[in-house]
Amino acid sequence: MENIPLVFTRSVCFGYTTRVFSVLRDASTKSTTATRKQKEIQEVIHPSRLSPLGALKQETFRLCRSVGTKMDLLPLWIVPIADRESLAKGLLDIHGRWEEFVHNDLLPNYPKWVEKYAQDNKAEATDILRLAPTLDQVKQSTRFSFVSFSLAETEIQSLNLEEEVDGLWGQVLKEIASEIKDAHMHDSQTFTQAARAVLQRITRKCKGLGFLHPRLDEVSKTLDALMASMPLTGAIKGVEALAVKSVLDALLNPAQFMRTGFGIAEQGTLDLDAEPDADEPQDEVFCIAGDPSAQPVASAATEAAAAPVSLDDIFRAIPASTGGLEEDAAESTTADAVTEPAAAPVPAPQPHVPAVPADALAIELW
Repeated sequence: MENIPLVFTRSVCFGYTTRVFSVLRDASTKSTTATRKQKEIQEVIHPSRLSPLGALKQETFRLCRSVGTKMDLLPLWIVPIADRESLAKGLLDIHGRWEEFVHNDLLPNYPKWVEKYAQDNKAEATDILRLAPTLDQVKQSTRFSFVSFSLAETEIQSLNLEEEVDGLWGQVLKEIASEIKDAHMHDSQTFTQAARAVLQRITRKCKGLGFLHPRLDEVSKTLDALMASMPLTGAIKGVEALAVKSVLDALLNPAQFMRTGFGIAEQGTLDLDAEPDADEPQDEVFCIAGDPSAQPVASAATEAAAAPVSLDDIFRAIPASTGGLEEDAAESTTADAVTEPAAAPVPAPQPHVPAVPADALAIELW
């Protein structure tokens, strides 16, 4: 067939769902005017009771993001074949912890949590007891599952899908910017050794997805050189912190990086103020890409990219791009911690996934 992107002919697709029952229930609806109605929402247990499941939902999303890139069309996560087993193992580990909390904590204690919440909120006690889901409803509405399947090449039909695939490398750069921000490295002047783990994840991701565009190879090679220059212990500060900061500033501006890589923009400076689009944790379907040595799927218009630059080139860019960063770094005496942000908001509804013929699927279900 014509116009079938390489990424699908060499892929295995994974889908996962993380569902949690809602502690918010509709209590009543009141008319405030002739055309306006107001809903009253009642909590039946304290939301913090479910925070362990929220943390696992976020961990699942970040696990996929650490090795893959999101395709919004289906949606999909495109993940290198080399990471298939480790990703499946990670999801199985999360599933085990999910089930352990549900069966050892949530289900045994849920009736007592409802009673306690009613006792602590006597004015709403009647509504709490009336609206609280039953134990069976909680069990049915709270689950973690994932499935893997492959698409037969002869069954794939697409129209203008190449344009969607051509933009995946730009999505990779946006996800990298989000990961840097999640680690709170975007506003740091010195760094702890925890920063190395973040850089290693980004490097691994770009190496695995390098077939999407040469710019991703540029990122992995530059980060390899950067990490080789960093101290193996203690705080990363001084000239090494300046190099890290300069590289991060470039990666925090995906649109600029798509045009110039680690080079200098035409106006002689890097735009450090642009904010990347943040991805939110949600139920996802993702795809495992095939042989990383396969030919790039980028279009002819985007195949040419600037050659990777050395750290010397990066340092030459610092005076124009950091505006006195060296002085700030010299004055800083405490390494910034790399921490995790608060749990993400409730996931958005998922786009419709087109049906695939049953004989096109080889299903492997956990």
